[in-house]
Amino acid sequence: MGRAFVPDRRDWLRLAGGLLFAAGAVVLLARKGGSWSSLAVLVTLLVPTVVLLGIGFLAPVDPPVPWRPVYLITGILLVPPTLLVFIDWIGGTPGTALNVGWVFAATAAVATYAALRHATPYTTLLAALALIVSWVSVWEKILGSPSFNTFRWLLFAIGAIYVLLAYLRRADGWHRDLVTAGGVAFVSIGVISAVVVLFVSAFLVGFSSGSGSGVGSGSVGHYVDLRGSPVPSDWWTISLLVEAVGLIMYAARTGRRGPGYVGAVGLGVFALLVGLNIQALASGQSRSTVSGWPLILLIGGGALVVLSFVLRPGALDDVRIVTSRPPDEPPT
Repeated sequence: MGRAFVPDRRDWLRLAGGLLFAAGAVVLLARKGGSWSSLAVLVTLLVPTVVLLGIGFLAPVDPPVPWRPVYLITGILLVPPTLLVFIDWIGGTPGTALNVGWVFAATAAVATYAALRHATPYTTLLAALALIVSWVSVWEKILGSPSFNTFRWLLFAIGAIYVLLAYLRRADGWHRDLVTAGGVAFVSIGVISAVVVLFVSAFLVGFSSGSGSGVGSGSVGHYVDLRGSPVPSDWWTISLLVEAVGLIMYAARTGRRGPGYVGAVGLGVFALLVGLNIQALASGQSRSTVSGWPLILLIGGGALVVLSFVLRPGALDDVRIVTSRPPDEPPT
């Protein structure tokens, strides 16, 4: 067994072979899955999942080989669909909140094991993302069709838990993945809000065009009545801005690209929401106004830039924002 895992140029064959094997199963299901039984689909997914995870966990951590993380990450990604098909095969309903909850909790457990016992990169992020899905699904079961605002608070809560845990465990390298996952939870609030608002506005514009009513008359998007839609309040808009800027600042300070990408998406969603001026649309008013966010952002951003040049060098050195700590430094 030891000779099989000796690192050499066979590693590249093993890496490519594992990826092609997993891709082949997915492509086969895309073509034939609709006409196959649940058992056939389960076997098609189960085989690459067990093969990739089994070989990945058997491979030694040291010396590192390039294919092992690929095997484990790909295998983890195959766990949710495999378990969902298993539920269908035994006669259950895969899409229920409780089933989705335990499936993604099991996925998070596998990813956590890979992260802690096998030092596999990105598996902490996969575990945290899977737990977000499990968290929301379990609470959906407990609360029973929660409101859209409750759904926002559920995402905000788990995002805050991740950020707090990342701060407490900042000596560990995996804390940065928790920051990224927390950012995903925060930004998802804005993304879902934007999708809902755009869907509702597009529906109303199409409806008004077909019915000839006055709603939506004029240029498209100039006036669309969104009253009654679950638009985000000022609190959610402000929190999205703070979270997006904070993630980008964290990425710039630590050199970690993941939080920066998530923060950039969040900032883009924020610009979309306030650019559409959905608060005005929600109250049945025109969105074409200069007051509010445009002035706040222009004046506030300009003031901060000017202040950065006016302050003497080192004026803010006493303000410490701890983002990381050497592993051998005791916690404070």
